[in-house]
Amino acid sequence: SICVMLSNISNSGGNQMLAVCMTLIDNDKDQTSFEDFLLQNRQIAYAFAYKILNNSALAEEACANAFLQHRKMF
Repeated sequence: SICVMLSNISNSGGNQMLAVCMTLIDNDKDQTSFEDFLLQNRQIAYAFAYKILNNSALAEEACANAFLQHRKMF
């Protein structure tokens, strides 16, 4: 699944997610906006998901799914 490629959202590995999402966004301005959004929110999203799920792999997968869905808005 695509979530496997989007691992390590909780730290600098979030750059993998960014690379995948950027290939799915056509407009340069939208790519910049999404990149800003992801970089500003990935750690808090992970912390929130981890608090609920109490499992790092599930929290990373939940965040990856959430950011991929949010990417559709750009």
